[in-house]
Amino acid sequence: MRVSIASGRRAACCTALAFIFVAGGCARASGGEGVEWGTSLHQALSASTRDRMPVFVYYAHDWDHWCHRMESETFRDPGVRSALRGYHLVRIDPDKDPDDTNKYDVYLCPSFIILDHRGEEMYHAVGFRTPTQMMRDFTNAREHPNG
Repeated sequence: MRVSIASGRRAACCTALAFIFVAGGCARASGGEGVEWGTSLHQALSASTRDRMPVFVYYAHDWDHWCHRMESETFRDPGVRSALRGYHLVRIDPDKDPDDTNKYDVYLCPSFIILDHRGEEMYHAVGFRTPTQMMRDFTNAREHPNG
């Protein structure tokens, strides 16, 4: 079998690109620097039942531009990260978990909902949020739950 230098370079290039893609995907899975997302809504609700802390559920596609912007801009903001400490955090990909997506009528991403300890929806927002808009959402959720 004869391998040309060009095909060897192509293979090396493809390997490097695959590594970058996989590493980039891992970085995105964290959902933004400093935010540790859970992946089980059931576990988050069980914990919320015990400690009465609300649940912040972020719905995002791995392939969506606006979801990537939320993760790279909004969830990296120190004020947003600080506000999220008051919640059990869950990130759901609707493509991978349609049941928990349909349960709360999520139809666009990015979206987020805030649930009380009983799993009742307190707040629902759809679309990309800047850090300022997200902080306003936290205030609205506190002042006008279910509104």
